[in-house]
Amino acid sequence: APTERRAAEELQSHIKLLTGQTLSITKDDKNPAMSFFIVGNCGILERLGAKVDWNTLGKEGILIKSAGPHLILAGGERGVLYACYVFLEEYLGVRWFTRDCMKFPKEGTYELSSIEKRYVPPLEYREVYNYSASDKDWAVRNRLNGRRYKLDASCGGNIAYAGYFVHSMGRLLPAEKYFKEHPEYFAEVNGKRQPAQLCLSNPDVERLVLKNVRYLLKKYPS
Repeated sequence: APTERRAAEELQSHIKLLTGQTLSITKDDKNPAMSFFIVGNCGILERLGAKVDWNTLGKEGILIKSAGPHLILAGGERGVLYACYVFLEEYLGVRWFTRDCMKFPKEGTYELSSIEKRYVPPLEYREVYNYSASDKDWAVRNRLNGRRYKLDASCGGNIAYAGYFVHSMGRLLPAEKYFKEHPEYFAEVNGKRQPAQLCLSNPDVERLVLKNVRYLLKKYPS
């Protein structure tokens, strides 16, 4: 999967920053005994007898678990990335403060022999408004998944609104389409109907807005 490949490459590049060493990336059927990090859903897990409940992890849940000489970094579509990022952040001390400012300690030792961390994000939609958040790499490393981030397939995509974002009432019942024939659909200001805010007490407005909302939900089922 594209996210598994990106997760392995991100782990590889950050380990090189920390240690100066480049770990090789191999498929699960090649030299399993030499694989310390096991990234994603692969055959080595079955051979190790490691059971991962993929259903409960969903798209974003993570499992970081030591298994003999191996460390499992598992998760769903975005979760496999998050497993690597949580591992780098919580266990190796990496931080991504802004798009061009990160921290990676180059001294010290790491105790990785007894780890078992399972986590499923309680918030489905995560988005912040700042300059760094517009950067794809920074956003996915900080486990953001909202509509403003251009997260491609390697990042697992993003969660989007159906059709419009906010301030959308005027688009759900546009004045250019309805005002001429139905000024009563719009609010009265100083005794005169204006093609701006809607008249929320008009039952036809409620009916039409609901109709258009349902249309958008069907058009964008994801």
